[in-house]
Amino acid sequence: MAKKYTIVTLDDKDKYYLADEKKHKGVKYFLANELENYTLTNQTFIFTEIKEVDDIYLEILEDENLLEILNKKFAGSYAELAKLVGIKLK
Repeated sequence: MAKKYTIVTLDDKDKYYLADEKKHKGVKYFLANELENYTLTNQTFIFTEIKEVDDIYLEILEDENLLEILNKKFAGSYAELAKLVGIKLK
């Protein structure tokens, strides 16, 4: 189960810091920054939590209309996250 303030590693081996989470229409979304050597980069993404039978996984959100809605919901978090870019988390 994904939770905010955690580091996740996706199948492509890239690591992301889950900085915030919001629900929209019953679906959980995460604001995340990519990590390089456990250091926060300025590459920010929104992930959708996908639930399948016994598994939960994250997928980068690409729906432009939904991104616009969620960008507004995460607006305050973007400013806080920008202050952390360059900080090593491990």
